[in-house]
Amino acid sequence: MFRRSLGHYSATYGERFEAALAAHPDDPVAAVSGVLRRRARPDRRPRPARGMPHRPVGGAAPTLTDESSAVVGTLLARQRERVGAALAAGGVPAERVAELAVFVVAVNQSLAVMSRAGASVEDLRSIARTAGEAVERAVVVGGS
Repeated sequence: MFRRSLGHYSATYGERFEAALAAHPDDPVAAVSGVLRRRARPDRRPRPARGMPHRPVGGAAPTLTDESSAVVGTLLARQRERVGAALAAGGVPAERVAELAVFVVAVNQSLAVMSRAGASVEDLRSIARTAGEAVERAVVVGGS
């Protein structure tokens, strides 16, 4: 069931992720900021019934099976590749692409969990804005 959920998540949000990155092919900062702003929207999916435990996707079990861990790793690697490609296409120096891509994916995943847990829109937007500014500083400093 967990892996089916991951497949659904990947199919549903993967296209949105791609579209947000593709919206600014020549501006890596705008592309990344677009991804994070899009994720900084409240999660409108139905909540578990009051009193029912809620765990983030990766916390569905105390530990992931090896197979589930591999699926999660593949999905995260795919996100890193997408972000990395957008950064590289926008002219980010190769030596900065990997570290910025993993940072953006980490923030994106954090926003997903926080949104699902009911974080305020203001908090989500603040995180997305701050992360976008950090990427912009890294690109400007790295490109100088």
